Amino acid sequence: MSYSHPHISIIVPNYNQEKYLKKCLDSIFNQTFTDFEVILLDDASTDGSRKILEKYESRPEVSHFVTNPENSGNTLQLWKKGIRLAEGDYVWITESDGFSDKNFLKTMMDLFQHDQNVDLAFCASWMVDEKDKKVKPEANPEESFYISGEGAAQKYFSRSNLIRNAGSCVFKKRLIEPSFYEYAYYDSQGSWCFWATLSNGAWKIAYLNEKLHYSRKHRPDGFPETEKTGLEFTEGFRIAEGILKNEKITALARNQIYRFWGKKLHEAVFSGKGINWVTKIRILFEILFGRPWILRYALWNDE
Repeated sequence: MSYSHPHISIIVPNYNQEKYLKKCLDSIFNQTFTDFEVILLDDASTDGSRKILEKYESRPEVSHFVTNPENSGNTLQLWKKGIRLAEGDYVWITESDGFSDKNFLKTMMDLFQHDQNVDLAFCASWMVDEKDKKVKPEANPEESFYISGEGAAQKYFSRSNLIRNAGSCVFKKRLIEPSFYEYAYYDSQGSWCFWATLSNGAWKIAYLNEKLHYSRKHRPDGFPETEKTGLEFTEGFRIAEGILKNEKITALARNQIYRFWGKKLHEAVFSGKGINWVTKIRILFEILFGRPWILRYALWNDE
């Protein structure tokens, strides 16, 4: 008997999402594109999540059901575990509190079929509340586009995370290299690092401005905690520096990245933003002794 590996590996990392987990799983198993395996991962949930996962464990599409004995404290560790188990040519990591339109996978695979140089495809998303009511669209680009991986890294990922939630994206597994796991050790911006690294190695990226995914809005709008702690800046700098190491980056793009982060640093440290002085001093210390080019652009930013 010959074995045919699945076309897509769907990774479902879960921690204490009992309230939304069934909605997520049903949206996966009801996809119109059905050539996939499902990898269920639980990070030592303390609610009823595991019982829900056990009800789906026997489905033929489920190739793995792995539970951590202790909570890892970082969902990106589950991403890493799931990717290592994945046998498909494509990977879809979907949040356990989100859900997708039944045509999500088919539409994404059509993008890959339309242009075989596409290595990563994603779509627009809705933000929904706890009752699945649409709150507002995610802050995605307004127009669909194709762009080179290097172009996306330089234009978008050097500044912020273009892919707002993992569940809106499918990528070719071959983009994952053996050393590609630095993202799992970030304190705050690991998902940004993940997508930036994938983008930098992709031949082409496709974005579809069609809202086929739904992400959960749990917190009210306000000053982001990652800015208060300085992690958006210090870890963002690291991501930008990784992109700047690409030998093919143009002088214009390099200068634009320098100016962007110089301006961000100026706003964080020298403006009246809600960051305490201890954090500001720590940011300045890291910049002064490791990233002086950012400080130069922060002090002499003329934009």
